[in-house]
Amino acid sequence: MKMGNNNLKGFAGLIGNLVIYNLQSKMVARTRPNYRKGPLSEKRMKHRSSFRALQKLASGVKDSLIRRVWSSTVFTGGMNGYTWFMKLNNRAFDGTDKIQFPELMTVSEGPLSLVKDLNAGLSNGRLVLRWNSNLQANHVDALDLLNVVFLVDREQLNVMKTSFVRSEGLVQIDLPDSENNVSEGFIFWSSPGDHEFSPSVYWSVN
Repeated sequence: MKMGNNNLKGFAGLIGNLVIYNLQSKMVARTRPNYRKGPLSEKRMKHRSSFRALQKLASGVKDSLIRRVWSSTVFTGGMNGYTWFMKLNNRAFDGTDKIQFPELMTVSEGPLSLVKDLNAGLSNGRLVLRWNSNLQANHVDALDLLNVVFLVDREQLNVMKTSFVRSEGLVQIDLPDSENNVSEGFIFWSSPGDHEFSPSVYWSVN
């Protein structure tokens, strides 16, 4: 709150539970924060653990997902892309430091139609992806580009932007050495020029 007492002009500090300070040449006061004392509850400790793990995961895709995909959209309540990504994906950790429910994750959002009837498999060190390529029935753009996200050890996301398009329906992707043992991940579509994206779809290989 703004203060009008000239006797306090130039003062900055504490008076009781009020913090007095100067803001844009005006004296203002706010209630002193009530910091938590004592040990954290088990629930709070779990939340901190999962939040730190999610922060680490998000920092690894700052350019490939957060800035590229999420920062292109204004979300509910004016949240920025990073905040919305964190909000949506915290539930997948379920209070632990590793992803417990990857099927609950959302690694991409946008207006493009998501993939239909996705099937995933592995063959000779390659990831094989098959989907419904009936473009007319699905009302989609044949030139949307495939993006593959590998979930590594349930704690890291590696994003691969490919040149494969929706109309192909079946592709085989050489796995990078670091992804040789990966058996799950996500895919999403991006328009040419990265102007629009689709929601992500989870895939797994037994």
